[in-house]
Amino acid sequence: MLVAAIVSCSQSSDIAMVIGYGLAFGWPALLGSIALGAFAGALFARRRFLLAPILFLPLLYYAATSEKSERNEAHEEVAAKEFATNHPALVGLLGGASEVTLAARTKYADGSKGKYEFSLNAGNPVWAIVTVDRGQGTAKFQLECVTTVYMGHRNTKKKACEQGVVPLDGSTAVFVEHVPARDATDAGAIPTASAPPAVRSFLPSFSPETQAHGIGIYESGTAIPASAGRRGRVMVEIGYSTKPLVLVLSSHESVQWVLNTNSREIAAVLLSGNPKSSVAGYLGGAVYIGNRQAHEPQGLDVVVLKDLVFRTAKLRMQFQGAHTGAAFAVPSN
Repeated sequence: MLVAAIVSCSQSSDIAMVIGYGLAFGWPALLGSIALGAFAGALFARRRFLLAPILFLPLLYYAATSEKSERNEAHEEVAAKEFATNHPALVGLLGGASEVTLAARTKYADGSKGKYEFSLNAGNPVWAIVTVDRGQGTAKFQLECVTTVYMGHRNTKKKACEQGVVPLDGSTAVFVEHVPARDATDAGAIPTASAPPAVRSFLPSFSPETQAHGIGIYESGTAIPASAGRRGRVMVEIGYSTKPLVLVLSSHESVQWVLNTNSREIAAVLLSGNPKSSVAGYLGGAVYIGNRQAHEPQGLDVVVLKDLVFRTAKLRMQFQGAHTGAAFAVPSN
């Protein structure tokens, strides 16, 4: 137990946690081993040489079954990964074979059931949830769903396959659209791609009551000049509503969008404009949909951006913008 505590301390600075684990699991195991050893020693002292080793048979059985269980789990994990890699629906969704990485594994009290979550190699991460049924003596796998919401970001009151589910027919695939910069000699021009548009990521299916709201700027009002360009923050206060929101954020300069969601459900965040912009305050991850940038509410660029959002998310977007901005508010209607 002392050795385990030292190793744990070297891996974690939380001494209280290490001590807690030691008291909870170390002392019972240590005292039990001492009691078992003392009892066996007493039997040896009484020359009951055949009876004493019997006390250690449960330990040997536990060690053997644990080793067998670990071996079976390793084989099942490989089989589950092969199932996800070669599943026709996933191959069709991603346009071919994809790199599949185990993200999480769930064990249930009912040993005949289990669940795997695999991260799929897409432009933005999506996860395939695969269940396993061992009731017939062999593991049978089933693809439950594909979701854009990782386990640690989900609402625990809802099932995993009720959150951010991606249709397996590829109807919500996001294509990145690049348009030529107006002034190719502009040092701050957004780079364009010579390759044709490719699938970047996937969006979930949105409920009919989902709203879309766009915010566009040319640059942040808090931008700080730097050798690599200017970068600033833009604060976005989101009014509460029972209706889910798709937020579209557009900027010419690279900015950090900081969201205060006020507990409103954010169905997705779409980024358009500078690909180096980022989003804080939202755990779901932003989806980059292209370099189209708009900031004038009555400009033609806004019409084009609204059209892109409609084709991407099948939603009609409200919009607000300014050439330079540091803070915006999304109404709660």
